[in-house]
Amino acid sequence: MRPHECIELATQLLHDFNQATNVPTPDSQHSDNKWAAPAEDWVKINFDAAVNADGSGAGLGSVARDYHGRCLAWKSSFHNFVRGAEHGEALAARQAVEMCVLNAWDRCIIEGNCALIIKKLNSKNLDLSSVSSLIYDILCMCPANKTIRFSWVCRTTNNVAHLLARSTSFSHEGTSSPQIMLDTLRADALG
Repeated sequence: MRPHECIELATQLLHDFNQATNVPTPDSQHSDNKWAAPAEDWVKINFDAAVNADGSGAGLGSVARDYHGRCLAWKSSFHNFVRGAEHGEALAARQAVEMCVLNAWDRCIIEGNCALIIKKLNSKNLDLSSVSSLIYDILCMCPANKTIRFSWVCRTTNNVAHLLARSTSFSHEGTSSPQIMLDTLRADALG
């Protein structure tokens, strides 16, 4: 195994371990494992990335829901050039913000289960990590006249976005059928 392959594998294993433990961060807003609807005038967008272990790319998934739990929009895409889990999660966060901006929603809560990306998006400090350009891009996309909040949720709360990301990561076609997420959407809406 080449040194860079070993580093990528170790990074992916660490990410998978951190995701499996689902330890909330101190600024976590959710203590349970169920998706929670936003307030009436808000839209909640969940995002996730599924990075292929062989380095062949990543599937990204985003789903927007209203206060009734109704799906307003969804998007899945595949990216060939992903440098690891953190990079994939940052791309998925950007996809979620794009969804908010393109649909002209005034108040959005954007949730993901990668605590590191959420922390970077909420930080007042300049990010100097390998995803700094993506973090900067995401923050520049957020219009000043809209309210966009970034929030961490555990993996089980982020099931629909995770299903979209995983199904796209295997298809490599850039789209995923919404059929895969219908049962999970229904279960979340029934709460």
